[in-house]
Amino acid sequence: MLWAAWGKRGVPKPKKIVKLSSPGETTLRDLSEELGVSLTTISRALRGKQGMSDETRERIKAVAERRGYISNKAGATLSTGRLFSIGYIIPGEDRWPTGLLQADVMRGMLNELTPQGYSLHVYSESYFGTDRTSLLEAARRLRVDALALTIEHDDPIVPSSHPLPFPLVLINRRVEGLGANFVVADEERGGMIATAHLIESGHRRIAHIGGPSRTALERRLHGYRAALDAAGIAFDPALVVHADDVSWRGGYHACETLFERSGDRPTALFCGSDILAFGVLKYLENHAIRVPQDVAITSFDDSMFAEMTEPGLTSVRKSRHAMGREAARMLLALIDGKAAPAQIMLPVELIVRGSSDRPARLPARLRH
Repeated sequence: MLWAAWGKRGVPKPKKIVKLSSPGETTLRDLSEELGVSLTTISRALRGKQGMSDETRERIKAVAERRGYISNKAGATLSTGRLFSIGYIIPGEDRWPTGLLQADVMRGMLNELTPQGYSLHVYSESYFGTDRTSLLEAARRLRVDALALTIEHDDPIVPSSHPLPFPLVLINRRVEGLGANFVVADEERGGMIATAHLIESGHRRIAHIGGPSRTALERRLHGYRAALDAAGIAFDPALVVHADDVSWRGGYHACETLFERSGDRPTALFCGSDILAFGVLKYLENHAIRVPQDVAITSFDDSMFAEMTEPGLTSVRKSRHAMGREAARMLLALIDGKAAPAQIMLPVELIVRGSSDRPARLPARLRH
């Protein structure tokens, strides 16, 4: 009865629903229809790829921005098999200056990865619930397109028992047998120009405070010895002290050991890292040994605190930001199946401040 009555009145026809798309709902197909170019061309343009004119690329980007296009990573993953995700592992221990190194490297990576539509997923070593010797074995289960790992000091790394399912780039240290590509700084040359600077300033009795073996600091020691050899200065083992660990206290105690040894004191000192140099400066201050009047100092790392000491610390600068940028570029090439160099070695430069006496006049072959 009710149905019949309803039928007599007639069922009102539903009004046509017009869906108003919000800016975030714009698709690649929408852009393709407006611009009259293929989906592939639009996708490549928005990811900064080649294969089109700059004018076409800029026109596509302008329309995408006007329409508020938001990249659909889920769709891109289905079509390409990629996750658009790079893994980055940081040490489980919060050590200085490791934290500064990691931050600068990550900033360099992000600046390169973000425009390409990739995210950087950061994992603490403690996330894996394992020690460093089996870190890569545990990292195999990560859902990422590639992995980056920055190694500082003498942290042990051993290969996974099975090949990693994605490319691996190791930053700051070279470790054989990992099946990885590497981005490093020219540590040996840095040690050479830091020592040559002191030689050019007139010093002949130059000491060195380094760190444990199997680290970047060992390569800086090689540079120290190379500079002495080039200047015809005999290497004196009594002028070399290895700190027990790369820390402020390690530098302090190493300097104490050096200055308590019998024989002529050095007139100059090359420290293997800024954190060691800060301990050295404290020891010298406590014992009324003036810098640079009594002992000239050079160092390595050019950390953010190097110019805050009194006097400012002369130090070798390696671009941690550039290391991250080059690592990201290398990973993107490997993900695309392109050839990438097994190793990239970045240049270093000496930043001269008041701790090293008068400004050095390096021979042209050593300046860059």
